Amino acid sequence: MESSLAELWLRTVPDMSTAGQEQFRDAILAMTGSWLWELANHREHRIPDPVDYVEMRRKTFGSDLTMSLCRLAHGRLLPPAIYRTRTMRAIDDSAADVACMTNDLFSYQKEIQFEGELHNCVLVVEHFFDCSKEQAVAVVNDLMGARLRQFEHLCAAELPS
Repeated sequence: MESSLAELWLRTVPDMSTAGQEQFRDAILAMTGSWLWELANHREHRIPDPVDYVEMRRKTFGSDLTMSLCRLAHGRLLPPAIYRTRTMRAIDDSAADVACMTNDLFSYQKEIQFEGELHNCVLVVEHFFDCSKEQAVAVVNDLMGARLRQFEHLCAAELPS
């Protein structure tokens, strides 16, 4: 893992500003730190509550890392302050949540049945609400739809041209 991250760093940061390098570093630290949270939960056989799960899932999924790499393609077309606005942070979070929940819906059987995973949105909902898998899938699907609608609303109504 260290070798891979070191190689990624060397191939990626030469084209980044100092602020971009800091953001990239912070994203890597957030992602790898969140994996320690997952390991602690496994050690304690703890299924997280939905609020903690959704917040941490963005990190465990590497959403910040992915977004910082995507922003490399834009170069310096947008001022960095744009990405720190409430609207852009909400757009980022909505997009990340949809991606994470889509992954969890499609990987549920593999993760739960074959890997013994505790970090899957469907399982988290099942456990928290003491409901069936089918009911949990419906809840996650509804939540995913709500996050997608929020993304669309933010892009249409709150994102300045």
